[in-house]
Amino acid sequence: MSNLGDLIRRWQPGWALARGFAAAVEERGALHVPVGEKGRQVEVVVLEAGAVAALAADLADDHWLTVPTTDCDGVLRIFDDAGLTVLRTESLMSRDLRDRPAHKPPVGYTVSTSATDGVITTRIECDGEEAAGGMMPLVGTDAVAHNIVTSPRHRRRGLASAVMSALVDEAAAHGATTGILIASPAGEGLYNALGWQRHATVLVGKR
Repeated sequence: MSNLGDLIRRWQPGWALARGFAAAVEERGALHVPVGEKGRQVEVVVLEAGAVAALAADLADDHWLTVPTTDCDGVLRIFDDAGLTVLRTESLMSRDLRDRPAHKPPVGYTVSTSATDGVITTRIECDGEEAAGGMMPLVGTDAVAHNIVTSPRHRRRGLASAVMSALVDEAAAHGATTGILIASPAGEGLYNALGWQRHATVLVGKR
């Protein structure tokens, strides 16, 4: 899991920047992220496969355990043995940003992109209404895509692709060369179509 661990170390600071979380603490083969939400005070993001069992067994009731893995069955057995429930199943993905496709929204939509305090934000509007948007925090030469959303009444018009295109263009202009994200099952198809590579399943569980 060492390569996955390295990719997670690069992804997590961008995710934290997007969410406004304090710095993570690395210990026991994981990043302990102070989330501070009810029922989710800390999210424990695993870096080393050998640490999963001990972390699962000791997981507090108000902590979540996030495990990137290429051995889903093995991690699910550990979750089951520790009495953990799977909350989400997602995918860890990345992309070289130096060779990127361009996607524009349909006529009638306008795109605006800005960068503030290391976070790129893109918004697509139609008749003064936000139709789609997303953000991409920058950490060194990495750009972490986060919260790419399209309003239900504007879906199936290529807006998510246009959001990603605008974010990636701006990130590349700021020196980013690699994009990293964790995709929901609904979003994975979009990122596959845009040339993102899947590295692992990400299992999220709690007691």
